[in-house]
Amino acid sequence: MIEPDYGLLDELLSRDVVTNEQYSLIRCGTTVSQRNGQLLQYMTQNDAKSSALMHVLQLTDQQHVVNFIQHHAGKQAESITTYVVLNSRKQKNCHTNGKLLKLLQSCRF
Repeated sequence: MIEPDYGLLDELLSRDVVTNEQYSLIRCGTTVSQRNGQLLQYMTQNDAKSSALMHVLQLTDQQHVVNFIQHHAGKQAESITTYVVLNSRKQKNCHTNGKLLKLLQSCRF
């Protein structure tokens, strides 16, 4: 599971990947799952944000999440957005962002 509370959000904010408003909205989540859901909603908006998240996950000792995404999308996955696109091609009729959110929120590493 992504751990948003111990450096990840602060690092994303310091790198201008999330705005102050987004940071506050993410922090308002009652549970880690809610905070992750909100975070991933913002991060899957474009490749730049998702690539930044992948980098910051590595910086905050969450390489296991990066490995999980890359493993499930194959060697082509450089970002969460790439993973979403590749996954949507494999499985039709699904809301890919929602599918990715549920997948990452439910996984325990």
